[in-house]
Amino acid sequence: MSKEHAQSLYPSNGSKPDIGVLYHNVGYGVLRGSDEATQQRIHEYYGSRGGHLPDGYESAVLVPDAGNVEVQKQFEYLSEAMDRNIRVIDISAYKNLKGRILLNPYINIDTVSRDHSGPDIVVWGLPHELTDRLKNKVHSNTDIQRLSEETDIPLAIPDMWISHIRELPEVGLTAVTQIQAMYDQYTPEYNQFFGVIFRNGEADGGYGNVVMKRTKEGYWDVCPNAGEVYQLQNIEDALLLSQNFLRQSMNEAIEPRVVINRLIEKEDSPGMSVLFLGGEVHSLGWNGQIPSKSGEACVGTMKYVPTNEYLRRYQDRHEEESAWAFAQYVYAVSEAQGIDPTSIHGIANVDIMIPGKLEQLFLARSNRNPDVVYVAECNPRWTNYSDAVSLVAWVKGFPLTVEGFKQVIQEGIVAVDKVPHSQKSRDSLRNAVKKTSAQMGEKDGAILRMPSEKTAGIIYYGNTDVVEQRILQEIS
Repeated sequence: MSKEHAQSLYPSNGSKPDIGVLYHNVGYGVLRGSDEATQQRIHEYYGSRGGHLPDGYESAVLVPDAGNVEVQKQFEYLSEAMDRNIRVIDISAYKNLKGRILLNPYINIDTVSRDHSGPDIVVWGLPHELTDRLKNKVHSNTDIQRLSEETDIPLAIPDMWISHIRELPEVGLTAVTQIQAMYDQYTPEYNQFFGVIFRNGEADGGYGNVVMKRTKEGYWDVCPNAGEVYQLQNIEDALLLSQNFLRQSMNEAIEPRVVINRLIEKEDSPGMSVLFLGGEVHSLGWNGQIPSKSGEACVGTMKYVPTNEYLRRYQDRHEEESAWAFAQYVYAVSEAQGIDPTSIHGIANVDIMIPGKLEQLFLARSNRNPDVVYVAECNPRWTNYSDAVSLVAWVKGFPLTVEGFKQVIQEGIVAVDKVPHSQKSRDSLRNAVKKTSAQMGEKDGAILRMPSEKTAGIIYYGNTDVVEQRILQEIS
């Protein structure tokens, strides 16, 4: 890892761009391999986050629904909070912008370079060829597994199978049979925690996956997209239902393959965002994740705090090492793609799984490393956490540097996706959060970034416990 200094995230060659443009392509970019209904639903809820606004003399946000009154109101609110005049523009207005433009997409995929580039436009983020490889679960799983076998990179993937979606019931049954054989041989105790996770190749977070677990009574619980749980009596029906759920949320023309991983017993699952700045690598450290009901997706993030001695020691051993290993993986893939690692300016995230006692026992008995660093998934983009950190940096007036981001984290930050509220409108919700936050002082406060009718995405910063309590009292 490189030495810390006050380098800006955004290269300026001596001067700021005329216009810094945020492009929050979360629905249509991150979930490009999903069905259109899922893309639209995610865009409608998450599309008004404005944290990763790049620096510039002027500011704008590029959204497909720039004429939507609620979108405009939300960015008026964020403009005031960030002390910026943020223009809301569509693609037509974007193409008519004059001057040097720095475009910062939530994720830099091929359509960004194709449809949003130009001679006076610099696109921030990992090159789209690199993004394509890192984002795809089939490629990232196989690449990490191969690197772990061929090099000393201390990363690993839980036992893995790859299937075309049409062959999922057959390949899934093979996976379950082989897992059962391993447990029977090494750790019969693992039968109390038996399951697999299916993810389509373009899945992301809690979208495009199905968790299938066997209950103590021998039934099979099927949980799609970290949502409702369906219980079936036999595995054949559970596999067919899993296949159907996956098909409903994927675009087979883009990616028809599915990754099947053995579901491990884990102690915790921190995330980690890493900045790649022209040959330098800076980790923002581990962040804690608020798990969904299934435990296999994240619905909120915060600074990581180990909850027991085992996790504290594991973090001491592996936090810096995991950042170095992840950077080596990204650089290895970039070189294989013909990309000079020193040319990269962007951010990527990796979600880690810390093996629990049962998993460690299984690994030791099967002659594997019980102190492994498992990779759950790689996200070559901004995340809920890093976007929130950047937004708080803007609100607090901190520099958009590694140090500025780390200061936000040090002072305290919690970002929750869906907080229930009883406000009658989005306007009253914004006003309630704004009023309460203004009463907290300079270091503590809250930012509403995803308003909806029944829930709200809220960032608490500073003394987060106190801020969260005050906000919940006001909006509940």
